[in-house]
Amino acid sequence: MLDTDEAMTVRYLQYDCKYRACKYSDLTWGALVEQDYPHFVELMSTEVPLDSNTFLALKSCVQPAHMGVVMETVRTRDTVQGKEKTQKDFLDMKCTHRGRMGGKSWRDIRRDDYSYFVWAVGNTMSRDTKTFLVLSGCLDRAGTSIVTMTPKGQVKVRKGMTYRPPRA
Repeated sequence: MLDTDEAMTVRYLQYDCKYRACKYSDLTWGALVEQDYPHFVELMSTEVPLDSNTFLALKSCVQPAHMGVVMETVRTRDTVQGKEKTQKDFLDMKCTHRGRMGGKSWRDIRRDDYSYFVWAVGNTMSRDTKTFLVLSGCLDRAGTSIVTMTPKGQVKVRKGMTYRPPRA
């Protein structure tokens, strides 16, 4: 019987690589390791976050000679441009809440009803999700302090708040 780390690795090797930077559209991680190991190392170095389950599962497939590069390379998403692109992508996503804001982009909600934006980030999103992490970074200083200092579900906002982008 496989231990949990081995079982996780076996499972992840069967998943398709879905990273945009992957030059193959239909290859599993296992096939990528076997057929194009240098590209696998490149993805593990620049795209796969160190704190992700994907990294945890696939790091055993990295040869010891390449582990230093994989561990020390700055990921694309961790650069200033990568963080800005991630925020842009999340703001362009549609709100899935039922009601008057459902179907609008988070960018439109932030612009048109900032009070609701702060309320939604603070009350509907688990603090340990990427969505919370990214969208809370799209708040102004006052909004950030409200959602980070108040437990989920207990955020109260006043109507008429307006978004004030940070000064450069």
